[in-house]
Parts: sequence; C-alpha cells; structure tokens
Amino acid sequence: MEKKLTCLVKKDMEYIIQGAAFLGSGGGGGIEDAHIIEENIFTNTSYVEIKNVSDVKSGESGAVVALMGAPSALKESADFTSPKRAFELLQQIKGNNFSYCLPIEVGAVNSLVPMLVASQLGIPVIDADGAGRAVPQLETTTLAMANISPSPAALVNSITEKFPSYAVSISLDKVKLPDGKAQADLMEEAARNMIDLKDFGQVGALSMYYIPQSKLEEGVIPDTLKYAHNIGKVIVDGSQTGKSIENLKSWFKNNKIKYFTFDESEVIEVKAASSGQGGGFNIGIVKVKNKSGDVVTINYENENLFAYLNENTKNPWAMAPDLICYMTDKGALSNMEIKKGQTVTIFGLPCNSKMRRKFITDRFMQILKSLKIYDGSYIPIEIIHRRG
Repeated sequence: MEKKLTCLVKKDMEYIIQGAAFLGSGGGGGIEDAHIIEENIFTNTSYVEIKNVSDVKSGESGAVVALMGAPSALKESADFTSPKRAFELLQQIKGNNFSYCLPIEVGAVNSLVPMLVASQLGIPVIDADGAGRAVPQLETTTLAMANISPSPAALVNSITEKFPSYAVSISLDKVKLPDGKAQADLMEEAARNMIDLKDFGQVGALSMYYIPQSKLEEGVIPDTLKYAHNIGKVIVDGSQTGKSIENLKSWFKNNKIKYFTFDESEVIEVKAASSGQGGGFNIGIVKVKNKSGDVVTINYENENLFAYLNENTKNPWAMAPDLICYMTDKGALSNMEIKKGQTVTIFGLPCNSKMRRKFITDRFMQILKSLKIYDGSYIPIEIIHRRG
C-alpha cells in the first residue's frame, strides 16, 4: 500500500508546485507566485502537516481557503496575509477555531494557499480538494455537488497602498435558499461582484465551505496533494536530463492512468480576449501546431476548458472537466507562463469520476455555451479519442 502524505518540507514544494501546475489545467495560479508563497510558508515553519481524510476525527471541522480572481492581478496586489485574515474572519463568524484547512482546487497557487494559512496557525492541511483540477466557478466543485453550503463566507483583499482594505462577510438565507447547489451559484456571483469593484484589486482571499468531518468524504476528492506530489517528482527529476515528458508518459503507463497527447507543438498564438473581466477572469485562447501541421486551439477562462482540432469546434480534442495540461521538458506551465514560440506537449487526462457526475458536467457545458465556444453535450476524452 502506498504511504500517505503526512508532512511536507521545503524540498517537497517544487514537486507540489510542478504537479499542481500540471493538474491545474492552465489555471490555479502561476508558478512564480507559487514560489513566493512557498518562501512565505517557510518563514513560519520548517514543515507543513498533511492529514488524510480518513484520519480526521469525529467532531473536528475546518474550511476551504483560496485566492479568487484573475491570476494576472495577483502579481500586483498580493500581500500573502489575506488568506489568514479570511480564514480567521470565518472562524470568528462561526464562533469556533477550526481544526484544519483545505484547498478548493488543485493549482500551483491554490494548492499552496492553505499551506500558508496552516503554517501561520499551526494546523494541518487536508490531502483533498473540491475538483482534482483548477475550476472557473464554485458550482463546478464536488463540494457544491455534495450540497454543502458555502455560506457563510469571508472575503478580504490585499492590504496595499493602491487599494483600500476590504473584509466582507457574505451570508445567504438558508431558509429561503436551502439547496447548497443553488447557494454556490449565488455565492459565486456575490464574491465575483465584490472582486470586480474598481478598488478591490481583482483578486481576493476567500474562506468558505465550513466542513465538519462527517461531510468530508462525500464532499471532496481525496489524496490530490499526494497525486500532485507524485507527478511533480517525476517532472522535476526528469527536467534534470530533459526527459520530463518522456518520464511522465512512462509514469502514467506504469500506474495505468489514461492519457492523450498532442506532441512537440509550437505555441503559435496566445491571445487574451480579456484580462480581469467580470469578477476576476483571464479569458483567451492558446494555439499550438505540431510537426504535421495540425493545430489545437485551447479556450481558457483562467483554466483550460475546451480544445479542438484545426479550427473546427465540432472536432474537439478534449473538454472540461477533463484535464488539458501544458508540459515542456523543463516542467509544467500554467496560462501565466505560456508564451508564443515555446515548444509544448499537450496532455489530456480523464478527470476524477466525481467530476463526471451530471451536475458538474452540465455546469461546464453551460460555461462553454455562455462563452460561445461549444453548444453540445459533454464527451469524455476517452470517447473523443476512440472516435479517432
């Protein structure tokens, strides 16, 4: 049996950052920002305690903590105290001290944000999250699908000279709106509207989804930090000999994990349709061309959501919630690092089975339709590539 992930020291962080950047499917924050968070973590502690879902005791409780907004805005307005302030505000609202914190998603930044809070407060991080990848909206998480209420939530911005300080409690009427799925819709809208205020800064720290031990197993995808750590170690070790891509393919094969690739492709276009639009979204496209002249176009809304072949959206290569990931022989990339002229291999991976439940796939299809990218049903990546 594979060992549980129980603690992370500084040497582990590059594995987590690289693995989470890969699994983040273009989103979840940039690698450079993740390294800044890493440095802040280890000014407070020499290690971060990681706790398995099965080891959480009855009566213990915690909450999600994350950064929300446009990844490009983080460089301008992050102070790295905001996640702790949001988490402590939610503790104050709930009237008790939490036993643990956990990520909302997998990504270079948002996998590390709970570790930053944990290092500051001396609590563990749960090895789990609500998506197994980075996601554009709260409604596309397993927490929403499990009908766990996101209310109350605490949202704060960074303390900078450029923007005034905000610390906001968002509470929904659970009597009039008892359904956690519908609450996720409304909470997303409320938080994005706050982030979109001119003087908020386009990015904020959000603590929400108070989750007791009794709801953890149903509400999250377990072992995602361990998965990121394992993938990241393959990437980092392979980068020393320029074999990250080759070694990653071998690792997936050896572990019987399905994957699909668009190999050795030049990035021929990176086009931002908007930056920081509508509550903190970076929206745009990335185009890559392989040696045969075929082109894959990737549409992103912070995260990679849809990829299609040769300018034909009716010829999909992959679609969210399945993962669309960037790799080079030097390491993984997010949409913050992707640049014209780079040589990349696109990996497509099936998402976790929880993410394929109809509630979540329908939400992703609604997003694609609203962005005028794709108006159809979800097709799993294995089915797409079986068709040839």
